[in-house]
Amino acid sequence: RRFLLTRMDGADIFLPELAEILKEHFGPMGYKFSTWKIPKWLVWILSLFDSELAYFYRILGLQDLYSNAKSREVLGITYHTNATEIILATAHAMIQKGLVPKTEGYKTYGFSWSDEL
Repeated sequence: RRFLLTRMDGADIFLPELAEILKEHFGPMGYKFSTWKIPKWLVWILSLFDSELAYFYRILGLQDLYSNAKSREVLGITYHTNATEIILATAHAMIQKGLVPKTEGYKTYGFSWSDEL
């Protein structure tokens, strides 16, 4: 059997919402996030000249539908963390591990990651 181990059941968050969450939390610390949404018609025009954008245009607006029901029902897993907490913890981990540079205004999230992570 295969199990999907994710808190999110279905496509809960799209990139524009992700950018808004990050911008709201990290913007005051000096990080910049674009929340501008490229119009679909512009992607279509650009896709005529770029094969990677052509693929992107074909999948634009599609949702991945998945469920963690089996992991909850069979394994008895309860997912407590909400999506915003997961996103912010991941971003802080990336900063603390040096994958994203720290700004002068960066404030820790109340924990630090060990070198083993």
